[in-house]
Amino acid sequence: MPNVTTDPTSSTDSTEPIPTGTKGVEREREREGEPETDVSLRERLVSVNYHLTKVCNYRCRFCFAHFNQIKGGMGEEGMIGIVEALAAAGTQKITFVGGEPTLVPW
Repeated sequence: MPNVTTDPTSSTDSTEPIPTGTKGVEREREREGEPETDVSLRERLVSVNYHLTKVCNYRCRFCFAHFNQIKGGMGEEGMIGIVEALAAAGTQKITFVGGEPTLVPW
């Protein structure tokens, strides 16, 4: 789950829970019928910390994260899709963090 900061002034009157994952995004797109936007959120995301990977071969003493060697994970296309969805949702800032980027095969 990404770390997010929301804008409380952009709240709508909807009482439905905000769906998570891409299936929720697709469901919202179909229900709202708004082709110009990919997501419909109750609160606009202002800032997201996007953890690209949890793969890391270092054990830095100062690092608070304790990642294991994780195989697989999301590919380039999936990660780009998430960035595009965040941009369409009006996210103002995306901070890319996580793992050792030189271990990502693409």
